[in-house]
Amino acid sequence: MRRFFWLSVGRLFLREPRPVRARFTGFRLVLRGVLLLLLVVVGFAAYAAPRSSAFKVQHVLVEGTEQLSTGEVTRLSGVSGVSLWQALPATVEARLERAPYIARAEVDVGLSRTVHIAVTERVPRAVWRTARAIYLVDETGYVIEEVSSTLRLPTIEIADAPALRVGEKVDAVHLVFLLTLYAELPDEVRPVVEKLTYSTATGYTLVSTAGWTAVLGDVERVGVKAQVLQQVLARERVTFVDVSSPTTPYYRTARSHR
Repeated sequence: MRRFFWLSVGRLFLREPRPVRARFTGFRLVLRGVLLLLLVVVGFAAYAAPRSSAFKVQHVLVEGTEQLSTGEVTRLSGVSGVSLWQALPATVEARLERAPYIARAEVDVGLSRTVHIAVTERVPRAVWRTARAIYLVDETGYVIEEVSSTLRLPTIEIADAPALRVGEKVDAVHLVFLLTLYAELPDEVRPVVEKLTYSTATGYTLVSTAGWTAVLGDVERVGVKAQVLQQVLARERVTFVDVSSPTTPYYRTARSHR
């Protein structure tokens, strides 16, 4: 009896282990197969989705345009007909903001295959003329475009100013003086002003289509100079006015000198 007991205990502890490793090895093979199949499915989806018409941009909605047309903004964005996965908002915004007329762009890509574009445009506020070229500039002095003719905008002509390229900025002092002067001029005077010129010898001079010119001098007291000019033009039919010293203006008429 005692011998049987010890034989039983010995068999319990000395018996061969069960084939656990083989069982787990089979499970791992199945798991690897599932993962491989999943990778194949994901890879195929990544390959096919950008090429599927179901995931291509069908509509482009544009807001905020005045200078540019909706078609121009759509063309500049480069999103029409491309995959939604390729129409990355940050990339499209950067592409649009490289256009001179677009100061800022906001792009939103929806799952309805629609891209929304909201732009803030640069608006021409003045004409900048040099001896060789004519430029449109916004209120910050940013050169938007080189043009062949002058528009009905406040115009300054500086013959010896350097050539500019789109995206550069003009001299802020001259631009601020020009825009401030035009804002101060009365409504009856502003339409007949052809341009403002500048030279180091005489400073600023207004040239009109009505036959008179007005020397304004330096950038100081622009509002006062505009008021004095208005008073002189209202009293006399002048051909020349000098308000560079607004307390003692000088003017000439067609018939007499003063």
